[in-house]
Amino acid sequence: MGAWPSIEPEQALQELVRRYLRAYGPAAVEDFARWCWNGEGRSQAKQLFQSMKDEFEEVDVEG
Repeated sequence: MGAWPSIEPEQALQELVRRYLRAYGPAAVEDFARWCWNGEGRSQAKQLFQSMKDEFEEVDVEG
């Protein structure tokens, strides 16, 4: 059995966002912050989503 690979914290959080959106998307920053940090990490979630903006496409679920 091998050891877990080492991964930078930022990369780990980005992968968490990708997996969250695959399971629960479309979702907003606020949705992820509520799910991951019980709503307390909104600014951290916003920075995280901003760092990944090239991977996202905005959608309109109301219209």
